[in-house]
Amino acid sequence: MIYSVRYLDKLGRTTSSIFEPFDDDLGAIAFARAKLPANAIVEVWNDDRLISRLYQNPITQAAM
Repeated sequence: MIYSVRYLDKLGRTTSSIFEPFDDDLGAIAFARAKLPANAIVEVWNDDRLISRLYQNPITQAAM
C-alpha cells in the first residue's frame, strides 16, 4: 500500500510530505518514528485515514 508521511512543525503546519510503499501500517509507523529526531510531529496517512501521529516531545500527564 502507498502511505503518505507528513512532516509538521511544532505548530502543526505541514513542512513537507512524501509517499512511500509499505507492507502494512506497522512498517509505515516504524519509518515515521525514525524521522522524529528531525521533526516535531510526523503523521502517517493511508488515503484519508490517519494511521498515527507521532510527537518528538510528547506531553505527559505529569506535565498537565
